[in-house]
Amino acid sequence: MRKSILWLFFTFILCGLEVIGQKNYEVEFGIVLPKAFQDTYEDLDNDPHAVILHHKKTSKFMYKVNRGFEIESVYHVRIHILKKSELERGNITLYYYKGTKLTGDKLYKIEAATYNLEHGKVVKTEMDKNAIFDEEINENYAEKKFSLPAVKEGSIIEYTFTKRVTLAGQSSPKNWYFQTDIPVRWSELNIEIPNFFNYQIILGGYLPLAINEQKTERVRTIGTDYKPPTLFYKLAVANAPAFKNESFTTIPDDNVSKVEFELSSVSIPGRRKVSYNTTWDELDQTVSKSNYWVNYLCSKEKLENMAAPFEKIAGDKEKVKAIYDFMVHTYKWNDYMGVWSGGEISKVLEEKKGSASALNLLTMGILQAAGFNANPVIISTRNNGKVITEYPLLDRFNYTIVSVMVGNEKLFIDVTDPLLPMGVLPNRCLSALGREINDGKGYFVDIKSTGEYWGLEEVKASFDVENASLIGNYAASSRGYAANNIRSGIKKSGEDVYRQALFKSLADWEINNFELDSVDQIDNAVINRFSFVKEDDGIMEDMIYLNPMIFGKIKENPFKSKTREFPIDFGFLTNQSYRIDLDIPEGFEVEEVPESIYLKLPNNGGRYIYNCAVNNSKVTIMSRLLLGKAIFPANEYVLLKEFYDRIVAKHAEQIVLSKKQ
Repeated sequence: MRKSILWLFFTFILCGLEVIGQKNYEVEFGIVLPKAFQDTYEDLDNDPHAVILHHKKTSKFMYKVNRGFEIESVYHVRIHILKKSELERGNITLYYYKGTKLTGDKLYKIEAATYNLEHGKVVKTEMDKNAIFDEEINENYAEKKFSLPAVKEGSIIEYTFTKRVTLAGQSSPKNWYFQTDIPVRWSELNIEIPNFFNYQIILGGYLPLAINEQKTERVRTIGTDYKPPTLFYKLAVANAPAFKNESFTTIPDDNVSKVEFELSSVSIPGRRKVSYNTTWDELDQTVSKSNYWVNYLCSKEKLENMAAPFEKIAGDKEKVKAIYDFMVHTYKWNDYMGVWSGGEISKVLEEKKGSASALNLLTMGILQAAGFNANPVIISTRNNGKVITEYPLLDRFNYTIVSVMVGNEKLFIDVTDPLLPMGVLPNRCLSALGREINDGKGYFVDIKSTGEYWGLEEVKASFDVENASLIGNYAASSRGYAANNIRSGIKKSGEDVYRQALFKSLADWEINNFELDSVDQIDNAVINRFSFVKEDDGIMEDMIYLNPMIFGKIKENPFKSKTREFPIDFGFLTNQSYRIDLDIPEGFEVEEVPESIYLKLPNNGGRYIYNCAVNNSKVTIMSRLLLGKAIFPANEYVLLKEFYDRIVAKHAEQIVLSKKQ
């Protein structure tokens, strides 16, 4: 169902964004000139397949006696289709909420046309009104569909429509996105907001505003006799590149350029003013006093009884670990997230399962009963988006973990994954910030996991020149998130499937003596070892060419774009090492080996070490990649990309051995 009335306070803040000198860009529906077809859009994209020329929304509030307050929005979209691959953009789908006559959305004034340039003249083909049809999605939602006529490569299409939604079903104007999956020449939002409604207006993304105008006038709200002060906003972005959701980031909404509206208060004449959280202090109080938290925990006596078995354990860290182990092996997560507990403690204790918040709050209670300073920490998971510290928005949070002081060290604990050691948070919890709440007072904390992506691969190998093969033994140790990937895969599909997947990836190899150890010993590294025989065309009677990175090779740079506007977020630190010891076959000598290198990123971002040594009859290669930060700012992207370029190049180099003369 629809999102109910939100809470939060109003102040319009645009964080210092300024007008950048772009002139107003007005487009009239139905008028397209020949010059519109001549733009190559080289400033937007090297090879665009389609470009949005104009994307505009104009919204205003109105009042209907039978429907209450509504938001009416007029949309105008114009798109230049440059390649056949984009012809589907001529098929339009408009979603709407069915509701009842009094609550449903209204979609009307739909017009559409296609323009083609023929012999230097613009030929306009209007859409027939009969081409519009409705299709149900489910009992609550439906869609209007239509296809524009005469669409082909080079066409310009445009459409306009009006949509009205009630504030009972949608308390805030919809987010407006300045960026889409294709470049946008001009995107504009105009909105009139009577001071009955106060919103926080939040700008997201990294593109500057071409227009940022606001003014206040007394205007009669349609359907009422009131002329309240009305805020007029005009916001626009020019020449927005296509938004591409790159690797190593959180959800796209964290980075795309957009405007969001969060309702803070409603003050309608003749009615009581309704206000929502206006400060972080108020949000902290709302959370700490909520029945979903306060009434959730067991009685003090019950918690003390649950903590009693751990009293005799010596050492604070050992005691916390014992409580952690008890929780992850006794209680099961039911896959439900949310800040709140989502149930009664008696049911959790009886069924031995519950929501993430329920299990973590119970863990906190046991830790407190055992004498530890433990507090709840509300966070936003990686697939829920980042927390914006300037705005106290409770709906930005969707998860609760626990902080506990062990000596002078603060650990963050989540007990939903029995395959992770204490202090190693699930990947979903690796957000930058959390809000820790202690006795009704809150403060932001950096969420840090004690885990990292740690892996060590070791190979000892020799050449069988006669059979053109490499023979050797492989051993790998995995800890932290690397180990969790293995354990999670085995838990989901079984060890046989894991083994078969490995063998499939090494289909041309002969694999023997496969062993997998410590899968169930969570505090230990997962050990994977086997022997192998690998035929190689580079092994010849008089010459041997071998890439020593037979495992652990980074084949391509994960960073493709030339530039990047938003941070690179790995989530965790990285520590990956590889070593190979190669016996030089009798009668051969080293002709060429890769040079050793040492690369370093600024600001303690990381380093890469590649060392090659030749000793007697052995060549030893050691490769180690260390990333010292989980998050890199956008201004370090180019350096990080170059860093990986050099690693990829180094991993492609060969050892050359030749037969002695």
